Amino acid sequence: ISSSAVRPARSRWFVGSSIASQDGCVRTSFASDSRARPILLTAAAASLALIPISRQIFWGPMAYAMMGGIIAGTVITLVFAPALYLAVFRVREPDPSAPAAGSD
Repeated sequence: ISSSAVRPARSRWFVGSSIASQDGCVRTSFASDSRARPILLTAAAASLALIPISRQIFWGPMAYAMMGGIIAGTVITLVFAPALYLAVFRVREPDPSAPAAGSD
């Protein structure tokens, strides 16, 4: 499925869901969780595909370097990038004692 076909449908679902009314921490967590499975499956497939050539003399070092880069990139995408977003935009968890927005 093309990304251009998925994004508008996903955006319409997100706007109508209860997630859109949540605070920034919840939205960031939801975005990370919803993308984790496809990212992990893609990284695992790419890393496992390099195993057959990792035992060769000529291609082995390149295969190990690529596997390390794929794993590091996956960790950065799933852990570091969302944490950096929360830090840069100073998204805070809501104070549980404070009244909810829009309530009287």
